[in-house]
Amino acid sequence: MSDSPLFSESWHLVAGMRPALRPEVRLRRQTYRGRLWYVLGDPYTHRFFRITPEARAFLERLDGRLTVEQAWADAMADDPDAAPGQEEVLQVLAQLFQAGLLRSEQPLESLRLAQHGRKQRLQIVKSQLLNFLFLRIPLWDPDRALNMLAPLWRWIVGPVGAIAWAAMVLVGFAHVIGRAGGWVAQTEGVLAPGNLAWLYATWVVVKFFHELGHAVVCKRFGGEVHVMGVMLMVFTPFPYVDASAAWYFRERWKRVLTGAAGMIAEVFLAAIAAVIWANSSPGVVNQVAYNVMFLASVSTLLFNLNPLLRFDGYYMLSDWFDTPNLHGQATRQLTYLVDRHAFGLARARPVARTPREGFWLAAFGLGSGGYRVFVLGLILLFLADRFFGLGLIISVLGLALWVLGPLGKFFVYVASSPKLVRVRKRAVGVTVWALAVLALLLFVLPFPRHFRAPGVVRADPAWEVLADTDGRVAEIVAEPGRAVRAGDLLVQLENRDLRLELRRIEGALAENQARRALALQRSPAFVRPLDERLATLAQRRAELEKLVQALEIRAPGDGVWSAPLLTQAKGLAVPRGTLLGRVVGPGQRRFVAVVSQEDAGELFGRDLRGAEARVAGEAAVELEGRDLRVIPAERRRLPTPALGWQAGGSVQVRADDQQGTTTVEPYFEVSFMLPATGGPDARVWHDRSGVARFALPAEPLGWQAWRSLRQLLQRRLGW
Repeated sequence: MSDSPLFSESWHLVAGMRPALRPEVRLRRQTYRGRLWYVLGDPYTHRFFRITPEARAFLERLDGRLTVEQAWADAMADDPDAAPGQEEVLQVLAQLFQAGLLRSEQPLESLRLAQHGRKQRLQIVKSQLLNFLFLRIPLWDPDRALNMLAPLWRWIVGPVGAIAWAAMVLVGFAHVIGRAGGWVAQTEGVLAPGNLAWLYATWVVVKFFHELGHAVVCKRFGGEVHVMGVMLMVFTPFPYVDASAAWYFRERWKRVLTGAAGMIAEVFLAAIAAVIWANSSPGVVNQVAYNVMFLASVSTLLFNLNPLLRFDGYYMLSDWFDTPNLHGQATRQLTYLVDRHAFGLARARPVARTPREGFWLAAFGLGSGGYRVFVLGLILLFLADRFFGLGLIISVLGLALWVLGPLGKFFVYVASSPKLVRVRKRAVGVTVWALAVLALLLFVLPFPRHFRAPGVVRADPAWEVLADTDGRVAEIVAEPGRAVRAGDLLVQLENRDLRLELRRIEGALAENQARRALALQRSPAFVRPLDERLATLAQRRAELEKLVQALEIRAPGDGVWSAPLLTQAKGLAVPRGTLLGRVVGPGQRRFVAVVSQEDAGELFGRDLRGAEARVAGEAAVELEGRDLRVIPAERRRLPTPALGWQAGGSVQVRADDQQGTTTVEPYFEVSFMLPATGGPDARVWHDRSGVARFALPAEPLGWQAWRSLRQLLQRRLGW
């Protein structure tokens, strides 16, 4: 017998009715996780409903002549253990009538049954309100057009199509691998203002083929596709089709393949675009092809393939594990866990048949719920960034519908649900106790606090070796990595033009000195101009001699000569001011951290309790800092380009800065000494990037979250 109650106080609503299934309704047998079920479906309205074998046996008795009371009495007489209870019969009839799968010759009883299904209709309306960011507007019935092209679908969805798809994907993948560096580099221009219109147009085309893939595979396996329209995803129109007829397929692999068909179509389209992108020069065609590749890969992985969102991956997972309505079952399993183990409701029944199934259903429910809240939060921030007023309204609605609404529903359930009549006191007590513990954890008990900042290791002392004049590398005298002393020759540059100019000046000096000697004897009036000329030439010679001497790059101090860029640099042209290397002394190590304005308040408003650092390449070594110093002045130039975006760092720098060190927003510099032990010495670690972790006074988690939220709103919305 069913777990539902045997008798129902609402039985009088249906007892005298003489309903029957509509003649066009089809019944198909399916197996889910080893259990037999039956799927009722209307091929015209695409309404589907899953029932148990017991419910099917009862529905077969309803032929329009027997009343519901008579049919139920016969079922109880034939097999009382398997017959459904009155409450289950009532629910099944209400749902089937609401789905349009039942007919009745008694309008009054039909009306009363419809009133009994009001709760379900309200639930549907509520679901639509909760998903107002993903509204669907049906526009066209594509079934006739799909039927006309049925011979083509047999070729596409078959061995020939599979071979062609695999070959095209391999060709496209080979083209991308051959230009992997260019593919990664071009991602920076995807969200450029000039590409946004092309990006949206490309997405519409890609999603059209995605939805067409669902329709084609569904049609190929005998399903019908009667709805095609526009879905307003975050108020942005995209195409969609209703391929729910796949639920009627008996074979599981057909249902899974129908769910994956959209992504399969996107991958094929991306492969074609990859070939076009790899063989086209920069321009509109190249950019559009890249947009197709980017969207067909990124959007598919993040959204369509993700089972935590109710897109293709979710339905594929449901079909693969033979668990229809996975989200609903996970929610009911979580409800069971609370009712049974928290509220002590002994008659609560689990959805899962085994502890293992119950565990992964509960884990899926928690994971999908949290992830959906996270994604919706990102969407609200996106809207608020671009449409402040609209974003504010939607944020308030989202808070009311997705946070306050479920909480209010839970409190109403605890306070008034008939199911909890016998355990009401315990349910209320457990709820109050849980809220008290939550409040204690969030607002009373202190938890450690910290923030992180990128930085770089600096040796003290350390000298930068620069080229003081233009030249070419003639010889690397001191091998990089060796110890040198102050004044040792490191690199010999060569500048023939400079030496020729020095010889010319020396020749001019000799010539003018001879003229002056002759003028002393014959024309004393010309001596003074010649003296001025000689002084100018002498000054120029001194400057040139200094520049020639600068061609000899010498060590500014004792230490280790580090010049990684000069290992293969013989003959390389070196402009004046070029950094050739560094001489790092065997002194101490100091970590210089770049603290953003968001965390700057923690520097000056609270006492720093300590600092530690982890250096790239030595992440397992935790280095405790000492002698903490905060420079109370804003800075805009990074200590090294390695910390900026252009070099793969985390600090945003200006795009027009060739050196990659000018930051978009000002920052504050904090430095601290690293211990002498715990890794290589300062000479090896100099200029290595890393991350600093600053400890702050402990504070409850609730206040920490509130501060982070305020900072987020201030940074993103200017509140």
